[in-house]
Amino acid sequence: MIVMNEKHLKSGLMLVIVVTSLLAPRFLASGGRILNVAADNKATPDMDVEIEVWDSENETWVKELTVPVLSQLKFRVYVHNVGDYDLFNVTIVNHLPPFLEYVDNSSSPYETEDVANDTITWVVTSLFHCCGGEAFENFYLANVTDEGFGTSSIEVTAYFAQNDKIMKTDFVTIQTFHDTNPPSVDIIKPRPGIYLDDKRIIPLPKQTILIGGINIEVETFDEELSIERVEIYIDDNMVANISEPPYTYNWEEKGFGKHVIKVISYDIAGNHAEDNIAVWKIF
Repeated sequence: MIVMNEKHLKSGLMLVIVVTSLLAPRFLASGGRILNVAADNKATPDMDVEIEVWDSENETWVKELTVPVLSQLKFRVYVHNVGDYDLFNVTIVNHLPPFLEYVDNSSSPYETEDVANDTITWVVTSLFHCCGGEAFENFYLANVTDEGFGTSSIEVTAYFAQNDKIMKTDFVTIQTFHDTNPPSVDIIKPRPGIYLDDKRIIPLPKQTILIGGINIEVETFDEELSIERVEIYIDDNMVANISEPPYTYNWEEKGFGKHVIKVISYDIAGNHAEDNIAVWKIF
C-alpha cells in the first residue's frame, strides 16, 4: 500500500494543474477532439491544392497545354486536407482566361455553387483531417472560343479552429491558336483492281473496274480538331453527307461507263481536303 504525505500530494496536484493548463487550449480549439501533433508539438493546418488539364494526345494530366480554337478541355481540381485540423466552409474559386468558356452542367461529381462570367465557385462544408485527410476532387469541361495565352487559376480558402483561415492557390497555363491545317482523307475502297459485288477478285496496278454494287469506304483524320463531316460525290453529284464514322456509302446504281468517285473531308474549323478515284462501272 502506497502512503503519500501532504508534501507529495501537493506536488502531484501542481503537476496535474500545469499539464491541464497546457493541453486545455488545444483540446478546446479542436472542438473537443484530440488533434494530430506535429514533430515540434504544434498542430498546423495545411492542404494540397492542384488544378490540371487533360492532354488527350499524351493521355495524361499536365500543367501546360497548347490547343487549337474550338477544342474542348477537361480540367481536374483537387483539394486535400493534409494538416492537423478539420477544415470547414472550404471555398474553391476557379478563374478562367477570357478565351475559355465553362460548359454548363459539366462539373462532376460536385455541382457548382456559382458560375459568373469567367469564374466558377464550389463550396465544401467540411474536409476532416483524420484517416489521411479528406479530399475534394472534381472535373469540368471548357470550350476554347478564341486565340490567346493565359492561366486557369484556383484560389482555395478554408476555416479551422476558432474562425482562423488558410488560403492556397494553383494554376495551369493554356495557349490557343487558330487551326489552318487540313485533315487527311483517303478512299480506302475501292482501290485499283476488279471488284465483283463489292469484293476485289483481281488486283490491278492502275485501273479500277466495278462489276455490281460497291461499298465506298473513306478514312479521315485531323491532328488538331475533330472531323465535322465527309461528303461523297459521284461525278460531282453529292450522294452522301456523313457527320460521324464509319464514312461509307453503298453505291448500287446500275450503269455502264467511266465515273469519278470524289470525297471531301471537313474539320470543325472549316479546313478541308479531298481524294478521288476514276472507276469503270459495269452493271
